[in-house]
Amino acid sequence: MEALFAVAVDAAVFFFPPLLFLTFGLLKLLYVHSVFVRGFVAAPYVSFYFDY
Repeated sequence: MEALFAVAVDAAVFFFPPLLFLTFGLLKLLYVHSVFVRGFVAAPYVSFYFDY
């Protein structure tokens, strides 16, 4: 039972960061896309906001 738990934790640690990264990446893409769809008036603000 302990081995199964260890494998589960291992899998969670291995798969969680990429999933989190993908989710945030998709949200950011959707946000940027919606902003650009509204018009290129917002483009300078977007480039300023995401240009770290």
